[in-house]
Amino acid sequence: MSPGDNTTAQPAFASAFDRGRQASRKREAILDVATMLFNRNGFSATSLEAVASQLSLTKAALYYYVRNKEDLAAQCYERTLALQATNLAAADADGGTGFEKVVAFIRHTMRQANRPSAILTELPALKPEHRDPLAAEGRANARVLRGFITAGAADGSITPCDPKLVSLAIIGSMSWVPQWWRRDGDERLEAVGESFIDLYANGLQPAAAPALVPAQLALPALDPAPGEAFNRAEQARQKRAALLKAATASFNSKGVAATSLEDVVRILNVTKGAFYYYVKSKEDLLYLCFEHSLDLFERVLEQADSGGRSGLEKLDLALRSAILGHCGSQGPFAVFFGQSGVAEARFATLAERARSLNATAMGFLETGIGDGSIRPGNLRHSLLAMTGALAWLPKWYRPGGGHAPDEIGDAFIRLFANGLRPRPRRNTA
Repeated sequence: MSPGDNTTAQPAFASAFDRGRQASRKREAILDVATMLFNRNGFSATSLEAVASQLSLTKAALYYYVRNKEDLAAQCYERTLALQATNLAAADADGGTGFEKVVAFIRHTMRQANRPSAILTELPALKPEHRDPLAAEGRANARVLRGFITAGAADGSITPCDPKLVSLAIIGSMSWVPQWWRRDGDERLEAVGESFIDLYANGLQPAAAPALVPAQLALPALDPAPGEAFNRAEQARQKRAALLKAATASFNSKGVAATSLEDVVRILNVTKGAFYYYVKSKEDLLYLCFEHSLDLFERVLEQADSGGRSGLEKLDLALRSAILGHCGSQGPFAVFFGQSGVAEARFATLAERARSLNATAMGFLETGIGDGSIRPGNLRHSLLAMTGALAWLPKWYRPGGGHAPDEIGDAFIRLFANGLRPRPRRNTA
């Protein structure tokens, strides 16, 4: 204590009797567990009972900190967005070029010591009093990152690009990490961050060699050939496809919890009787949406495999076709997230198919290593970065929203495909 200072230092053990500090620690512990359960199982498949059980609390004790499950999700989302804002501010304060600020933001974010971050998948499902302030905070954070990229293009540290699309791709990649990274695993979060930095550094650096021209490859069509106008089987197929498109769009935009069968009936302007001819329940509908999306993605990969000559070309075709498929007449694709309200046995079937498709995509990267079109690196992290960006696409893309599907495809190819191709390595220390 300095002269004239009348404050008394608080002994360390005194915090055990500090009710305010203890309440804050308990709240953080609740948000940690809830965030991990929401990320792993989805909003619909996570209950307050499950959160309380993980913490050895009664449900009544949990209600001291949260009003209901939506309030709990809102608190998880608010903490995640606040941490994101803190990391962006720290990156800005670190100074340097626009690219150096992007790198600093990733490093501040990808720290194992950070509290768990929530994947903001159910944000649209929240009530306006929760949703609107959180959405505004998310947009503000995205503007800051976009500003770093714009500044980098101006100062020459980042190649000319669409800052909005690049920032959305980066946010998608990083937001998706909690879906696959496990805090109790052997892999350090910092190592994931460095892999992402290496990928983005190569994709965003001013061209030391000619960049891959995104428009040079011919894209296959995903749409099946039209059937006979009076063929009943074809008519049934078209009706089923329309139903799944409408339901997928609603699940993606509003979240699983907030989408009802009545919503889909209303969008399609059909009777409930006609609707229930095709689906038995909401769980059945959700499963069919995931199955349909996996069918489409399987077709994307098959056509990319046959259409691309090198591993990088196969990847280019797969990325672009997936984006155009989501944004085009066959889309949207459903976001495959957690258990999301699908019965465990059916979810296991979907998860097995998803793993098989991921293995096919990984094969493109391994082929590229073999033929020299892709540089060595952590291929798993690169694939997961691209998967996150694609999984995030349904959360922000809207038809007529300012960016054509071709523009989105070009931006993603320039970031990811150029990030993987052999180029002089950039110093990111």
